[in-house]
Amino acid sequence: MTSAAENQLSGDAVEAFERDGYVICRGVIDESLINEVNDHVGWLQARHPDVRPEQLGHAFLRDDPFWVVPGSHRGPVAEMRDNETVESVLGKEIAVEVDESQAVDMVLAPGDVEVHHPNIVHGSNANTSPNRRCGLTIRYIPTSTRITDPEVPYPSAFHLQGSPGVNSYQPRPRYVEGRDFPFAGCSEWT
Repeated sequence: MTSAAENQLSGDAVEAFERDGYVICRGVIDESLINEVNDHVGWLQARHPDVRPEQLGHAFLRDDPFWVVPGSHRGPVAEMRDNETVESVLGKEIAVEVDESQAVDMVLAPGDVEVHHPNIVHGSNANTSPNRRCGLTIRYIPTSTRITDPEVPYPSAFHLQGSPGVNSYQPRPRYVEGRDFPFAGCSEWT
């Protein structure tokens, strides 16, 4: 991210995050990174010609966006239940009724980032459009927080900076020329 993100994540934005449980940062991803991602789409298309270009394009959330219920992160954490009546990423849903009239749509454009509290009530309907919809979950914890999952190292735990603390971490991914998409600084990942 850029200094634009740092500017948007100070003052009023921090207060809004604490109050509402989410914040949208507009235009915080560098234009050069957006261009690199677009180059990656072309690289993927060349390697996988059976994939239609529209399946690899920008993921705009327009007709059926992701949504959050502002402030719901301050309530108790809802239990989960299985839901196999509709295809979903997790096959689960929260075990409470949600008043979707309280929901706020997260409409994003290239360069925007939405950050929300992990306990906020959020969701979306099934994506029935030909366009891809994607999300990325990143969780940060201090290295003094012990990961209690029995699988060691935890599959998605990567040490980013400072002392490794109390956990074991996955090795840093390695860039392999010819296999991976070349990116700025990829030589530092070999």
